[in-house]
Formats: sequence, C-alpha cells, structure tokens
Amino acid sequence: MFSKIGYVISVVLGVYTILFFLLEATNVDASLSMLDQRADSATKARIESVYHFSKPVSTRYFIGLNRLLPIGIISKDVKSVLYSQNSSFVLILSHFPFSLALKSIDLGTSYQNGEEVTQLIWDAMKQTMILAFGAMIIAVFFGISFGLMASIYHNKGLDQVILAVSTIGISAPSFFVGIILALTFGFYWSDWTGLSFRGSFQQYDDYGREYWSFRNAILPILAIGFRPVALITQLTRNAMLEILKEDYIRTAYSKGLSKRVVVLKHAFRNALNPVITSVSGTFASMLGGTYFIEIIFDIKGLGSLTVNALLQSDIPVVIGCGLTVALFYVLITIAADVAYRLADPRIRI
Repeated sequence: MFSKIGYVISVVLGVYTILFFLLEATNVDASLSMLDQRADSATKARIESVYHFSKPVSTRYFIGLNRLLPIGIISKDVKSVLYSQNSSFVLILSHFPFSLALKSIDLGTSYQNGEEVTQLIWDAMKQTMILAFGAMIIAVFFGISFGLMASIYHNKGLDQVILAVSTIGISAPSFFVGIILALTFGFYWSDWTGLSFRGSFQQYDDYGREYWSFRNAILPILAIGFRPVALITQLTRNAMLEILKEDYIRTAYSKGLSKRVVVLKHAFRNALNPVITSVSGTFASMLGGTYFIEIIFDIKGLGSLTVNALLQSDIPVVIGCGLTVALFYVLITIAADVAYRLADPRIRI
C-alpha cells in the first residue's frame, strides 16, 4: 500500500518537474499573452509582480510545488507567495518562522481568465471522460466478442472477415475515422440519423437550464473506439489461439466438457492478461489523446484545453492538465494490477 502511494507521489513530482522546466526552456514571456494592445510597462510590471514572473526560476518552481503538495509551508503572513488564498489548510506545526500545514491541493489560476485551474480541468474532464469511458466500453465488449468468435472459428470464413476488418481498424488513425463518421452520419445523412457532427454534450433549453445531450457523443465515441476494438480483437484472438493449444484444454475436452465451458471457463480467463494490458494502456491514452476528435466534433475536453493553453502560454493550465493525465495513468496502472490478480490468482500484486 505504501509503495503504491510512494509510486503515485514520485510520478506526480516527476511530471511536475519535467513540465515546469520544459516550459521554462521555451523562454516564452507569459506576461505578454496577458496584455492587450494598450497596456504599458507599468501594467506589465504589475502582472509580473502578481504572478511572480520576475522571481528566479528556482523560486517559482518551489512556489508551485508547495502549492501542489497536500502538506506544505505556509508563511506567517498568509499573503505570502508560499500560500494561495484560495486554499484551505489545517496547521500542523507553527513554532518556526513558517508554519507546516495540511492543505488543499492548489493548481493555481489561469493566466488568461483568472479562473481556478482545478475547475477548468474538471469542466473539461467531464467531456473527455464521457468519450473515454464510452469508447472503452465499446472496445472491450466488441473487441473481446469478436476475438472469441475469431478464435473459435479459426481459419474459417468468419475468422478471415474479422481479421481483415480488425487489420483495417488498426491501420486507420482515429482522426481519419472521425472525419469519415462526421461527414457521413453527421452531415450528409444527418436528416436520417438525427446526429450532428458538431455540438457540445452540455446544452441549454429555452429557460437557460443545463442538460446533457448524449446523442452528440455517439459519433466521437465510435471514432475513438474503432481502433481499440480492432486491437483488442486481435489480442484476444491470438491469446485464445495460444491457450487452446495447451494440454489442459485437450484434457478438458477429453473429460466430456462442452466447447462453451472449455472456451469460456478454462481458456478465456487464462487469455485475459494481455487483454488487460491493452485495455489499461488504451484507456489511459484516450484521456490525453482525444484532441483531434475534440477538434473535429467541437468538444471542449481535456485535449482541447491543453493545446489551447499551450498556444496561449497559460502555464498553470498546461501543468495542471499534464498532472491530471499522469495521475490517471498511475491509477489505471494500479487498477490493472488488481485486475491481473482477479483474472489469475497466481499473480501477486
């Protein structure tokens, strides 16, 4: 348990450090992106003072790190740069020139609109999670189903068709599939399908009340899930073909067990490990790799937020998005370890 916590903390610290110094290496003056054409040098100096642009790189690194960690240093003067007034805290030690406190994690505020980075990421994550979870459910269900059918009917017509379609699916990039689906079902045939190639999941009625339109999620989910379906299909098929050659499978058949019982109860469970690896890696990559799909379908998700923040030199948002994706990678990896143990009791976490 403690090793997993240490793993999470080390990954988050490593990602924060890499992102911070990579962005610093670009040598972009973020204050310039916050000024309008009428701004003068006094306004620029005031912005640099508020956001600490004039301080050394090492100081700004530790300020950001201190705000990020759940246990940090708080100056006696709460207006100090070591503390964000948007955070709540509980003092642990206060017998020094500074206080050590248990506090809420603070990702800072956006340079462009002054909004909390945490809130911006949360709003974007809701859209991205709908895409990722929807695509993953489709990928797991159809990928495993097609893979099982292909292995059962090995070298027969159904197997050849599934293998050919899955090969095309692996070769087709998600953005290409997204464009084809958007044009075909969301534009040319939109009168028949009732689908649109552009539209947010969050809609508002005539009274200004917010509601979720999941119909707009159908096409982007299919576009993202198309390639994972093909990948999981081939992995399941190949793993099942290897397992079906094992001696214990022949023994199970010799005992009179039906093909359904042998395939589903004895073979399938032992073929799950490579599938779990593929599912965990694919799901994690979906969280950070949906940018092209979000652009095609005009979805304001995490990928779109990250790229727009990069274009605007909005460093707190970029770092916050990177840390969010990294954290999900770690959590999904831990979940995959648990799934390995459930699929194969011989594996220890």
